[in-house]
Amino acid sequence: MGTSHHPEDHPKDSAIFWRGSGISEKRIMEGALKNAKKKGDPKVNCLLINKREDWVDYLKLCANSTKRKEYSKLKRKKLKNARFTQAQVTAGISSIITKPNNEWLKLKRTKYIMKKTFFGLCTSC
Repeated sequence: MGTSHHPEDHPKDSAIFWRGSGISEKRIMEGALKNAKKKGDPKVNCLLINKREDWVDYLKLCANSTKRKEYSKLKRKKLKNARFTQAQVTAGISSIITKPNNEWLKLKRTKYIMKKTFFGLCTSC
């Protein structure tokens, strides 16, 4: 699972430390995997993990496109001097969630919302 640079094999002051018989390398490395639908098929990621990875990829894509964007001197000055109160930030986040623009609403519905069933959220959809 990696190389230890600590004099002990299993240091107890590590950020990752478990003890007991219930922990194993397999549990740590494959903890997010679940069995496939057919017996014998390889294990697959849980749906929520796939959605989280898609969301992170989307955010990274947005961050990269923002880095390439060039602003005029006036726009940079406005951005540098922008100040918001906590109430303004809260209101802005709330409005994005409750009244999203069309592009985000379409993405949200197709990629990031789990379908509801009679018994709750559909985990196999």
